[in-house]
Amino acid sequence: MLPSIKNFDPKLYGQLEINFINLVDYCYVLRYIDSVPSNFKVVLKRKEIIANLDFIISLMQNKISIEHLGFQSIYEIDKDAKRKELLDNNYLLNSLSKTDFLKGIEDVSEFSIDQYNNFIEITYQTDVKWISSLEVRSVVTTERRKYTFY
Repeated sequence: MLPSIKNFDPKLYGQLEINFINLVDYCYVLRYIDSVPSNFKVVLKRKEIIANLDFIISLMQNKISIEHLGFQSIYEIDKDAKRKELLDNNYLLNSLSKTDFLKGIEDVSEFSIDQYNNFIEITYQTDVKWISSLEVRSVVTTERRKYTFY
């Protein structure tokens, strides 16, 4: 997918967070849980995913225009109406820096397949104290944990 974007629109490609696109691609295997390879593991941070998806949507909205047909996208309608669901946790529409948005309490989910093909899901919250080059460093973990074994 990335080579196609790079060939189609090099400027857009240069704005994308390639690590995030690769993470989404890597996670796609979870759609077919029976075919997830042994020793698979991924850690997903809710605010980080939301921030990256919002950024990609903002880029795409600038690339796709349907207004000449007399239509607005649902995104534009919700944005104009200041719909709460769109504005909540949207660092771009709230004029926050991504770094500031990512600090604080973060919901984390870890998914893995062990060597015996057991699916393991662990969810917890962590307090993100600082961010360094797209790597979120967590230093305090809260007590709320959920362990699910399949």
